[in-house]
Amino acid sequence: RLNVPVVKKYSPATWPQIQLIVGQGYLKDKKMDMLIRHLTELGITQWLPVTSKYSVPKPDMKKINSKIQRWEIIAKEAVKQCRRTRIPEILSPMTFLHAVEENFDADLKIIFYENDTVALLKTMQTLNQKPSTIFVLLGPEGGFSNKEIELAKSNGLIIAALGPRSVRAETACL
Repeated sequence: RLNVPVVKKYSPATWPQIQLIVGQGYLKDKKMDMLIRHLTELGITQWLPVTSKYSVPKPDMKKINSKIQRWEIIAKEAVKQCRRTRIPEILSPMTFLHAVEENFDADLKIIFYENDTVALLKTMQTLNQKPSTIFVLLGPEGGFSNKEIELAKSNGLIIAALGPRSVRAETACL
């Protein structure tokens, strides 16, 4: 039996009270890598790459397993960096249609749209609930089409804006 001295004790951080699932419109590889790293540090529970009408890069389905493995490695590194206790689940890419039709067991589903005028804070103030699971969907560099927004609305997603400024897709997500 080996005796090892305890240098420092850590209390494991608990899993977040609010489960946050982030759906992100497909971006160029390095931007997706950066998002996974930072979103993991911020505490997301699941991450979903989404292809939409204006997604410039499209996932190569022949290489998607290796891409997901890479993202999982990035998430594991980020977990170590920020001392999280669990790694977020990296989901396989979905089309926009499948993403908005998927339930995700979310109490609250929000899609951010640059042409909407109601800011997120005002949207949240109108809710009479404290959600335990939130699904947010953010667009690619080109944003979402009007048809996609209507489809999201018809599937129960709340449309919200991040504010008056146009920001880069990766900034909006963070």
